[in-house]
Amino acid sequence: MMTLLYLLLLPMLSGIGMLGLGPALMAGRAGAAHVVLLLSGLLLPLRGLMYLLLARRRGNRPGRMSVLLAAVELLLGAGLLLLPKLSVRLFAVVVAVYLTLLVTVEAVNAILYGRMRRWGAFFPAMAAAAGGTGLFVLIVFVPALRDAALRYTAALLLTVFGTGLVCDVLALTIRSRRVRRVLGSIRVALPDLMSLFLPQRTADVLPRAPLGPVPQQGTEEFELLFQTSAHGIGLVGHCELCFDGRTLTYGAYDPAHQRLLRTVGAGIVFSAPREPYLRWCIGTHHRRVISYSLRLPPAQAAQLRAELERFRQTLSPWQPEALPEDCFAGRLRRLGGVRFWRVQRGPYATYFIPTINCVTLTNDLLEQTDIGRTVMLGLKTPGAYLDLLEREYLAGNPAVTARRVYDRI
Repeated sequence: MMTLLYLLLLPMLSGIGMLGLGPALMAGRAGAAHVVLLLSGLLLPLRGLMYLLLARRRGNRPGRMSVLLAAVELLLGAGLLLLPKLSVRLFAVVVAVYLTLLVTVEAVNAILYGRMRRWGAFFPAMAAAAGGTGLFVLIVFVPALRDAALRYTAALLLTVFGTGLVCDVLALTIRSRRVRRVLGSIRVALPDLMSLFLPQRTADVLPRAPLGPVPQQGTEEFELLFQTSAHGIGLVGHCELCFDGRTLTYGAYDPAHQRLLRTVGAGIVFSAPREPYLRWCIGTHHRRVISYSLRLPPAQAAQLRAELERFRQTLSPWQPEALPEDCFAGRLRRLGGVRFWRVQRGPYATYFIPTINCVTLTNDLLEQTDIGRTVMLGLKTPGAYLDLLEREYLAGNPAVTARRVYDRI
């Protein structure tokens, strides 16, 4: 019953509601903005409480951060419900702050893609930065147009995410692979603010187990791993692909080339033996690992391996011997059996935490499989991709054969 509610009923009702509220906001219908605030005020606390209750129901003890997030969401929801007039102004402030973040991210994207001469990605990033800047100016400096700008922005987002939710539900219920592929191409990931801490919350809710081998149910077995911890950037999570008994991990692991508060760096890839590496992550760094096993048809597995080979052609060996022992790569190299490469060309030559990251690479590699590709607006978070896999697993997609949470050796 909970699975049916999570997969079909709530997303479909939410999608239809968003599609109805979007045009109402755009047309300036009286009360539409307050309905959005009312629903947001109800959704925020209910979402946090749902994760806590599910964790307790399954015998898990929720982490302190999950409890703190639920308390923050409860306060925000109460504010939206109790202070409607202030909420509209507060909404404008929140949108302005969020736009500042997105404009900064897209401007950095444009600079990075321009340096890499990736013009197909450069121009969309420039357009997004320019559009966000214009919207910010309207909201902050043109009070006469502020309400209209907020209405149209909210209407556009509601329409986009509403369409994505409806298509997602239809893709989960229709069995035709061709139709699913078409609907899957319209899939829109969870908003980044909703998915930001999803790995941490998911690890709290799901049953936990000691580290074990990959469940072998076919000759072409792959695994997607999401790591999360209770502090620092580990709250947001990290994803990596595992195949042939080894993990493939992408990040900015060369401290000599990190800049902008370590958010930008040279793209580094390493491959490590699965079980020793995960045992090291869980035991030494106190991380929890959410594992999804993938069994792909032979043609799709061959396509994925071809994509991996094309990616390998952009790599050259990298030796971290000169790194200090206290950095991640310096500690990891002592594990044994770990190989490092640097991305020399292509879109992943430079790593950028919000957008050119492990999620973007995974999304690109799996685009031609039954997992498909998801459109991610704003920041590209591991939680958004985890939500996609969780829905596919619960819907019975034969490509996702198992799900586990490893929290101890």
